[in-house]
Amino acid sequence: IGLPVGTHTATVTVSGGANITAQTFDVSFTVTPAPTFGISFTLPATIRRNQTVTPVLTVFPANAYQGVRWTSSSPALASVDSNTGMVTARATSGVVVITATTLCGNFRHSVTVRLSA
Repeated sequence: IGLPVGTHTATVTVSGGANITAQTFDVSFTVTPAPTFGISFTLPATIRRNQTVTPVLTVFPANAYQGVRWTSSSPALASVDSNTGMVTARATSGVVVITATTLCGNFRHSVTVRLSA
């Protein structure tokens, strides 16, 4: 029925006909995110020293939990914010691999980025 993720309460009334008193009560239930089954993101092929870029992230399906942890293969060359994925080039040359890992399902996707002056 399209309810958002979270805890919800529905009021239910049960009636049975003649000589039965209708009863009303609340029912609580939790809607959970769909299971994650993939991840993808893009970054520019080359990043210049001191340039900051934020990846364009897609977690599949769209209604899955979107939490992702970001890492850099070499933080001295290019740092990455572990929560937002924002990458900052620290060096004028080299190659670094930026990886995103879903917090639900442990799916990974990596992109190689070249650094330039």
